Amino acid sequence: MSKSLLRFISSVFFYLLISKAESQASSDNQDISIGINKWDPVHIKVDERNSTDRNSTIKFLSNNSTYYTFKLLVDFQILENLVPQPPKREIEITHGTNILFSLNPHIPDKGFSYRYTYKYRLNI
Repeated sequence: MSKSLLRFISSVFFYLLISKAESQASSDNQDISIGINKWDPVHIKVDERNSTDRNSTIKFLSNNSTYYTFKLLVDFQILENLVPQPPKREIEITHGTNILFSLNPHIPDKGFSYRYTYKYRLNI
């Protein structure tokens, strides 16, 4: 099988698998997502860490389980008391874990909330 045919078949396969996924952090630090969870090559993980000075850092990470490069777009519907505003552009992600961005509370003693969706596509 030629290399170009194999790449075409792989592209079609990933195109069929890629779907819009929605996710939201839950109170017990479990990821909640809607989509083809088991086979999705791209996932987002939210890591919330508390530091000693009562400030929290919310780190958004992506995990690409393939060796293909993807373009990822994260869209926030709710973003309260968190800065800086995440970019509204596609982010290129490669194999493995990628740090997307980090957010911090604008007012440390006040609560924060967020809700987001994400979608990705094969970078061809």
